[in-house]
Amino acid sequence: MKFKLFLFSIASMISFLGYLYINKVSPNLTHDDFTAFSKVENYLSCNKLNNFDDEIRCIDSVQNAVLSVDYLDVCPTYDCCVPKGNSIEPLDFYKRGYGCCFERSRFNEKLLNSLGFKTRHVFIIESKGISLMNFIPLNQSSHAASEVLTSKGWMGLDSITNLKLIDEDMNVFTYKQALQNSKMIEKLTPKYLFDRNPDIIYGMYSRHGYSFSPNIPGPEFALKELKYNFGF
Repeated sequence: MKFKLFLFSIASMISFLGYLYINKVSPNLTHDDFTAFSKVENYLSCNKLNNFDDEIRCIDSVQNAVLSVDYLDVCPTYDCCVPKGNSIEPLDFYKRGYGCCFERSRFNEKLLNSLGFKTRHVFIIESKGISLMNFIPLNQSSHAASEVLTSKGWMGLDSITNLKLIDEDMNVFTYKQALQNSKMIEKLTPKYLFDRNPDIIYGMYSRHGYSFSPNIPGPEFALKELKYNFGF
């Protein structure tokens, strides 16, 4: 009986890891991505990246470029998120002309990656228990944002505003650090979520699935970003 239980545990673990691999979110930049970037390149101020000021100027222009993608002035869903089963990759988002935090954070991250920045996806969710268990859909409020690695460290970026987690002394903050800082926490948005002491999960792009290839149900992760949940 113990041997059968051991085999079942091993088989379950292999199946789970296989599922994560199949349903992983790819970090690769595609031809379609560069087509999308070309649509907003006039907003960018990234010709020089010699110092921190140059980095901030470039990052700000990236945020504004992505925020400009609402030219169709349509929002057929209550939160501007696309219905389940629709791709949220940059070119699909650009062609629709609308999108919510998930589409915009993905665009921010890929555009910053194309410019040489390292990024990680931030899934912010009303806490219902232990961190990585919050990927189970329980009607929690949630928000998608990003963090970008600058010469001063990781800095949080909102997706639906041009908020950057930086103070008046030009110190940068991650979302986890901002939640521990009384001045920074006042800047965080959306307020209704950050007032509830949310959980921060790195590398989780969707709890429900259907947003990335192969377009199947279940949580979607960027496997290389999961390490940040453990302090690496």
